[in-house]
Amino acid sequence: MERLEYVDVFRGIAILDMIFWHLFNTFSVHSIYTDPPYYIAALNWPVFPPPLLFTFIAGISVYLLITKLQELKAKNIAFGVVKRYGFYVLISLPFTWFMWNLATYLGWQEAIQGIGLTAIFLSFILLARPKNWHLFAMTWGFAGLQATLYYLTAGLTFSLPITIILNAFVRGWFSVTSLMPFMLAGVLVFKLIRYEKSLRKPLVLAAVFTAIGILLHLMGLKIDYFERSFAYDIFAIGLAALITTAVFYIWKKVKFNWKFFTTLGKASFAIYIGHFLFIIKPAQLLHVADTMPDWLAFLFAVAFVMVIYFAAEFYLKYKPRLKKVA
Repeated sequence: MERLEYVDVFRGIAILDMIFWHLFNTFSVHSIYTDPPYYIAALNWPVFPPPLLFTFIAGISVYLLITKLQELKAKNIAFGVVKRYGFYVLISLPFTWFMWNLATYLGWQEAIQGIGLTAIFLSFILLARPKNWHLFAMTWGFAGLQATLYYLTAGLTFSLPITIILNAFVRGWFSVTSLMPFMLAGVLVFKLIRYEKSLRKPLVLAAVFTAIGILLHLMGLKIDYFERSFAYDIFAIGLAALITTAVFYIWKKVKFNWKFFTTLGKASFAIYIGHFLFIIKPAQLLHVADTMPDWLAFLFAVAFVMVIYFAAEFYLKYKPRLKKVA
């Protein structure tokens, strides 16, 4: 299967959205999660939470891997995906422990471990070759399941092993039920973008999710990011679908050098790890985190994004040689 440039563009935009807001939030005296104008109190929602688009695009990556393995008629696909994505769950342990603490890992509060575990279960679903309407139904189903289970279990206390399992599948910010609706929707929208002759269906789907989320909010079922409500899932999925479809349309219609985004997209995992280890952690240790006015934090974030881009170019250039040495 040939590498799809527009998927790298999707990944690049998603990782850019994530690292820019992480960097800005690190340096600014204000928090994007609690302080206006970045925080919208009526929705209990940051302007655009960094993990949402990233998770949506991660679903596309899983779909492409499974499709490639099925086309190659690979053996033991299930074992292969467990090995591949299980690595992310494992590597997240020392990374999370170093960046924050062990409790963050056990609480399933880190993106790598959550996306890794959810990718395993999404792979099992995709191996059954679900139809588009199955993906649509499962997106709604998991969104409802997540909101219900989180509401029922959020305040309960259990033994440590049961708590960790609940965190991994229900209560953690990056639990399986939390991420699965976004990853399923990512697969569905990508299939419509890739195989349909027009963008009408993905645009309608994105508009339906967004509109229903808003309608539910107006009816009293609030779009609540921090409480992970059903309306939040539907609204956020709609936004991610609208962004992805719009970017694909621009990619098709506008002559533009997408190298900046494709570079970020191809090196997304290294960028995610690196911006924490080499920028955010030192900023914390040097006591410059949470010290800057917004305008200066913005400039620092932009400057570091450019540094990250050139570092990503260097990494991709020498990545084959590094693999041979390893």
